[in-house]
Amino acid sequence: MTYPLLIVITLFSSFAYAQPYQWIDENGQVHFSDRPHDGALVVDVRVQKPPSIKAGSRTKDINQRIKSASDRLASERKKEEYANQKKQLGIIRQNQNGKKKCQYYMDKAEHNEYRWKLLRTQGYKQAQKNAYLIRKDRYQRDMGRYCQ
Repeated sequence: MTYPLLIVITLFSSFAYAQPYQWIDENGQVHFSDRPHDGALVVDVRVQKPPSIKAGSRTKDINQRIKSASDRLASERKKEEYANQKKQLGIIRQNQNGKKKCQYYMDKAEHNEYRWKLLRTQGYKQAQKNAYLIRKDRYQRDMGRYCQ
């Protein structure tokens, strides 16, 4: 089974290498083909070997710069991650403090209402009513700020 396959590959490999031809048609368009045409020129194709790179001082210098750049990027990434963690922790603490403050102002508003009910039953002066209204507005404002 392998011998016939080897023979077929050998026969067709000779067809794989073809000489390229170039010609210009009557419209002035340039064409390339592997089959000769009237007035076609043979194109000389030369494959250049890539330059060899020797591990010299220049390569070491480039590798050193790459390593320092990657180290710098890694340290910046760590700083950003630390800053994000710190920010998240601050938001959590702020939310906890906000909940405490919300409860505090709700309690203060409730106490203010209780005091006002007592004053109404005992009789009150206009200054006491004004103080009650000012405290009520302040506590509502603060609850709006912290109880969202």
